Amino acid sequence: MIQLIQNAFRQLWHRLLRLAHHRPWISGLVVIAVLMLVSGLMGWAMRGLEESLVKWLDNAFIVLGGLSLSVGWAVALVVYAGRKDAALNFRHAGTDIQCPDFKAALILASNREELMEWHLRHIPHERVECVWTAFTRDATANVMQRFPRLRSLHAPNQRPDAADCKDDPDCLDDPFDLIAVKAHCRALLLELLARYDPGQICVNITGSTAVMTLGAFQAAEELRITSLYLLGTHRDERGNPSIRRSHVGESSEGQIKLISDHSAESGAGTAAPEETAP
Repeated sequence: MIQLIQNAFRQLWHRLLRLAHHRPWISGLVVIAVLMLVSGLMGWAMRGLEESLVKWLDNAFIVLGGLSLSVGWAVALVVYAGRKDAALNFRHAGTDIQCPDFKAALILASNREELMEWHLRHIPHERVECVWTAFTRDATANVMQRFPRLRSLHAPNQRPDAADCKDDPDCLDDPFDLIAVKAHCRALLLELLARYDPGQICVNITGSTAVMTLGAFQAAEELRITSLYLLGTHRDERGNPSIRRSHVGESSEGQIKLISDHSAESGAGTAAPEETAP
């Protein structure tokens, strides 16, 4: 029952994040409504309390508010002080990569098969490992079957006898558990690092849940591996960039955006643009 409630809250949080991305003004109204509801419930619950207890709670909230504000300012000052180092670490973030050269890749699986297929069609690799769940198992298997010469040791079709995600160690059981996602991605990347140099590996963090994107990015950063993001050049009916499945064979249908570049540390991989003096 507890696990069911946790999954329900995670699904709700994920939907709220998607709502905030596509409809920010609606998500703002939802947040205001929730805060008003919580405030009203707290006021109603405190009606029967003694005046001394109410004053104590009031003072406690004031102290907590002051502490939160102090911590917030401290974090802001630390971030501001380290802004130059952060800029150097992500100095090529958002730039396009025209001719990426990676022998291996870790890709976050998605039910939008065109995202994975475009990557595999236009970025040549020797080996690819996908981070897939019970929800993306079929889509991942369908895409990987279209590339029979591509080496992959943890594809869904490697264990057809596994009836459930929990029966398959290659399946990510909970895509909303950041620690589990990061550990899963790290294990796959360590396998790739046993065969390839860090500069020969990339991580595509496109698609899937926000938690999976963050977990994969954290694992890549800890191992000093380049992270990429795939952005479609076509605009759908909502105005969002997308890749059309019917045009997945066209290289112009997508753009490869650099998120974090570690190729210079290992002497291979991406060809990031040279910085010029102002």
